[in-house]
Amino acid sequence: VFPEKIIKSAQVHEDNLKLQRDIKNLKDDKESTQLLKIQLEDATTEIGSLKNQLSYYMSCKDQYDSVTDELKDWKKVQSELKMSSPLSIISTVSQLQKDALQMTSTM
Repeated sequence: VFPEKIIKSAQVHEDNLKLQRDIKNLKDDKESTQLLKIQLEDATTEIGSLKNQLSYYMSCKDQYDSVTDELKDWKKVQSELKMSSPLSIISTVSQLQKDALQMTSTM
């Protein structure tokens, strides 16, 4: 009877050690999962921020393209006016061109 109790006690002790290891592994897994969840939330926030920046960039690019097109039109008008207009009109067009350049440089 005595050796059976020792064997049974050893088995119970071994089972307890296995359960303790399993519990520790589950706690480690839980901590890892929580860290991954935090990293996922951070990544999701960063993606949202990058989407907003991209949207802003695209808006600025559209404005820049529009102003650049207008500037090309003004240059064309200016060259046409140089051929057939008084100096004051050319000066006005030059000032408008400078204003358009300033608008593009602030974007």
